[in-house]
Amino acid sequence: MRRFLPLLAVVTLSIFSLPVTAVSQAELAAFQSLSPAQQQALLQQVGGGAQNGLVRPLEQPRVVEPVVELEQTRAAANSDELGHYGYDLFRGNPTTFAPATDVPVPADYVVGPGDVISVQEYGKDSNNYELQINRNGVVALPGVGEVNAVGMSFSELKRTIRNKIERQKIGITASITMGQLRSIRVFVLGDARRPGSYTVSALTTMTNALFVSGGIKEIGSLRNIQLKRGGQIVSTMDLYDLLMRGDTSADVRLQPGDVLFVPPRGETVSVDGEVLRPAIYELRNERTVAQALKLAGGLTSNAWREKATIERVEPSGERSLLAVSLRATPTETLIRDGDKLTVQSTLDNVDGAIAVHGYAERLGRFAAKNGMRLTDLVPNADALKVGADLDFALLKRRDKDTGEISVQYLHPGLAFLNPQGAQDAVLRAGDELYFFPSSETADLVLEKEQEKEEKTESIAARKAPREAENEFELTNEYALTGEQEAVEAKQQIEREKAALGLQQTDDASEQDESSRSAVIEKLVGELIAQANTVKLANVAKITGAVRFPGRYPLDMRGTRVTDLLRAGGGLEEYAYLLEAEITRYAVVEKAGKQHQEAVHIAVNLKDAFNGDPKANIMLYPRDVITVRYVPAWDQQYEVKISGEVQFPGTYPVKRNETIADLIQRAGGLTPNAYPRGAALIREQLIVKEQAQAERLSRRLESDLAALSLESLATDGDKTQAFLAAKGLLEELKQYKPTGRLVIDLPKMLSGGLKPITLEGNDELIIPPEPTEVTVVGEVQFPTSHLFDGDLSRKDYLRNSGGITERADKRRIFVVKANGSVVSGRVKMEPGDTIVVPLDSDRVRPLTLWTNITQIIYQLGLAAAGFKAVGAF
Repeated sequence: MRRFLPLLAVVTLSIFSLPVTAVSQAELAAFQSLSPAQQQALLQQVGGGAQNGLVRPLEQPRVVEPVVELEQTRAAANSDELGHYGYDLFRGNPTTFAPATDVPVPADYVVGPGDVISVQEYGKDSNNYELQINRNGVVALPGVGEVNAVGMSFSELKRTIRNKIERQKIGITASITMGQLRSIRVFVLGDARRPGSYTVSALTTMTNALFVSGGIKEIGSLRNIQLKRGGQIVSTMDLYDLLMRGDTSADVRLQPGDVLFVPPRGETVSVDGEVLRPAIYELRNERTVAQALKLAGGLTSNAWREKATIERVEPSGERSLLAVSLRATPTETLIRDGDKLTVQSTLDNVDGAIAVHGYAERLGRFAAKNGMRLTDLVPNADALKVGADLDFALLKRRDKDTGEISVQYLHPGLAFLNPQGAQDAVLRAGDELYFFPSSETADLVLEKEQEKEEKTESIAARKAPREAENEFELTNEYALTGEQEAVEAKQQIEREKAALGLQQTDDASEQDESSRSAVIEKLVGELIAQANTVKLANVAKITGAVRFPGRYPLDMRGTRVTDLLRAGGGLEEYAYLLEAEITRYAVVEKAGKQHQEAVHIAVNLKDAFNGDPKANIMLYPRDVITVRYVPAWDQQYEVKISGEVQFPGTYPVKRNETIADLIQRAGGLTPNAYPRGAALIREQLIVKEQAQAERLSRRLESDLAALSLESLATDGDKTQAFLAAKGLLEELKQYKPTGRLVIDLPKMLSGGLKPITLEGNDELIIPPEPTEVTVVGEVQFPTSHLFDGDLSRKDYLRNSGGITERADKRRIFVVKANGSVVSGRVKMEPGDTIVVPLDSDRVRPLTLWTNITQIIYQLGLAAAGFKAVGAF
């Protein structure tokens, strides 16, 4: 095989070089003299061959998928701003536009070196040839000779080869087709996404090359793509012709060495509103409004042709607004670079229609008729959604002459009961009706939304990075489980809403129209906008114990106190009916100066609802109604009593009720009760103790940090103090506050002490009489001992093995069964706890050590006292 190495090298070069290196007749004869197995082995080394002659196998041009800038795409999808037209053509999979190699070759295709010609001879002899055009542009025909193919089109080459074969081979007819095509190298430059040099098929066109290079950047031009050959522009392409009209006539085929150049984007104009394709368009020859509208696909059926607007930046830098009539001659109105053309909608200018918004079953615009009433459009409660407010709705009316709006309060429930009656309002063309959910329905929707948010937050927390090496790694299974739970939670909420008629809509504006606050705020804003110094905004305010406090438009026919309360969703159950307050503001003039004065008017709401006209007074613009709360309404307390009472349990209590009252209500103490060990647990104390423990923990951490900076290795005392304090810090972090309030129940029940008033969520524990005394702290054997009235504190310490070397003899104290702390000589009683603290002098490096040690023992050993009396 060594003698075939030159042949192997030549064949290899012919495969991996451009242009193709020709194989000599001698090398070809040597290759053909090999056995079929040897030929196959050699061809496998170099990448393949042909049946009757050695040719270079051409690789298919690799189609590179364009870069999709995901974040920009998402941002554009979620934004209301206009995007540039046409650039989304290059997003996604572009293989549809790749040049196909199995399609018929056009007759005008110019052949060149590397192309393969398939020749089939039939007649008295039959032969098949796959012949490659060499680098000199010559194709060798077996038994005929060479044919110079330079500059020939495929149709010319076919005719030349067929005539030559049929003249030299009598009785032979030839069929010539195109085989494998050559590859060419082209350049894509300018504002393409990936400019560079590309090897593509010889059938590649300008658009194919653009897709291979990933498309055009948004700063590049779509309308002036240039094809350069030999430094000269030979063709330009406007992609708008392809996108808007499907015209590919300018999409010419590329030749070797061609340069496809994308220049920067030219002048642009924005077309927005009621057009078929709102977008930012690049201008080429377009100079008028009509031509810009044509780029945008023309007007929609909802376009308001009376007036469009052009927002323009003048040469001075100032912005101007130009009105354009689309019914006149828009071709006369010129556009400039950077203009924004906006075509308004006629939907808000429908004549002869009445609009229904909000919480009704059938929303939209309905034809108005003379004498039409509310019940003609909404006949009964079934025409409203389940949970609609039947006490309040709004009618918005615009004066055709002045353009001013006014508001009328409606009472749908009374109108349904008495059609054609006083509450069945007469409607006019142009009126707008707003229906709302009731306060109970609105609360339910809010509750469901909060549940959904809590469920989502819970799932997000579960999917969040956990700790250390798992911080950035979550399994797909775990993530999918969380997503599935979120979907199921959302579906459940939607099912519950559907059962109540609370289905969500995809239209955000429709959701806003169902919201009382959104509609009211919009109407209030419009009323304020049309107010002036002569005419005040017809708006009043209600605060306090109402369902929907806030500002409300006043009824154009006059609004009384009860009307505004109804607009606010009605009174809360804790509203104080005997007296509300109206604050009325007025601008007065004195001594040539104006100032504002306020007057407070007391109103009996009970009388107002009973129809007393003196109480149900007429309201004026800027009035403020304040509805008070029933005193102490929210002070409904419950306390718990457990242990040795006749009837333990949870009891509601009134204000200023005492512990003695609670014990009496619970049937009194049992014979086994131990009043001296009674414990009162209070929520406020738990919060305070927890805050104190956290504050001490932070201070102790600070002291430890300071101590750790000192040299501990050379000072054994400091090292010991550091380790002891670190252990104490861990205990402090694990400390759970008890919230125990020390009480002396026997004196309290006998009247010797001032009674304690109960608070909400208090818990009173009456333990049975204990039989032990507990010894804890720095003793040899901390334990509990059977109570013996003859034993003293020293005796109990001796029974626990005595104190240790680290004990502080001077600060030994006793925690009594009721939680009080006593030092010095004390008579021991059942349930007492003797505490032997650590000597703080052993840990002097910590400046706060003494105080911290005492506080920790006082906090922690109160719980020990609880345990001693059987409370825990």
